[in-house]
Amino acid sequence: MGMGNDNGGNGGGGESLQKKIEDQWQRSAKHAETYPYVWGSYAVVWGGLGVYTIYKWRKLRRMEDRVRTLQQKLKHLVDAEEAAKIQEAEAAAFKKKTDIEATGK
Repeated sequence: MGMGNDNGGNGGGGESLQKKIEDQWQRSAKHAETYPYVWGSYAVVWGGLGVYTIYKWRKLRRMEDRVRTLQQKLKHLVDAEEAAKIQEAEAAAFKKKTDIEATGK
């Protein structure tokens, strides 16, 4: 085989991959110069899709933060309610104990 063959020999696959990438880049650049409105529409559509995705992602994150905050508030309320119930039960038990002791003497 000749020296110019990039597919085999001592050159390895790295040179042929680089050449393929360069060729594809040149074809894309030529196509973009030939049809600028097509590439412009691609940029508008994909850019708009990217902006919409970012907007929805941030909106979802804000919603998650609000839900997390509300869950923490609810947890604190439930904990406070449980603590109040425990205190009421302890107070009732103490009152009952003192009543028994007072009547037992």
